Amino acid sequence: MHYSNQAKTAQLNKRITFQKMVVTTDKYDNEIKKLQDYKTVWAAAKNLHGQEFYAAGEEQSKRTAIFTIRYTNDISNDMRIKFGDRSFNISFVDDIKYQGEFMEVTAIEIVQEGD
Repeated sequence: MHYSNQAKTAQLNKRITFQKMVVTTDKYDNEIKKLQDYKTVWAAAKNLHGQEFYAAGEEQSKRTAIFTIRYTNDISNDMRIKFGDRSFNISFVDDIKYQGEFMEVTAIEIVQEGD
């Protein structure tokens, strides 16, 4: 299905925050790794399910989502997405049709034991 840029922009109605790992040191020079908010953007969010889910080759136990955002060149697979109270590890970043307008970020939800 083809959407105009205006229609696609209207679908970007969720706020997500990209986080990246930063390394600092404490007063004893021990390295401390922690997540830091990097950038908050508008996104369209959808879960993979049904045929898309199986075509992606994911295991059934994984909760996979695709976030569509405006194109930016500073998002990478080593980042994490915070969406409400949920967190996702980025598995793939795709510049849709290499047009530099929108991108899809495929991510797997970080599920705590017992969820």
